[in-house]
Amino acid sequence: MLGGDDGPATEVRAQDPERLTHALVNRGHHVQRAGDVLSVMGASPQQVGEIAGQEGVAVLGLAAKERSLEEAFLALTGATS
Repeated sequence: MLGGDDGPATEVRAQDPERLTHALVNRGHHVQRAGDVLSVMGASPQQVGEIAGQEGVAVLGLAAKERSLEEAFLALTGATS
């Protein structure tokens, strides 16, 4: 799997979040969506920006996401919340 939960994490706000979600998922990234904000596990801001550019989706905000201690523990142990 390309974009597991053990790598970088990014938050992105997109003009077309549905289209960007599909593009990210098709490239193996795990995406959680809350409105027009996507939390992308397993992708750096640069990777997300490049995918958005390839898809022609305007990015309105892009930042590395700090993982909580719980998220890090679950990723390391393979447990689910």
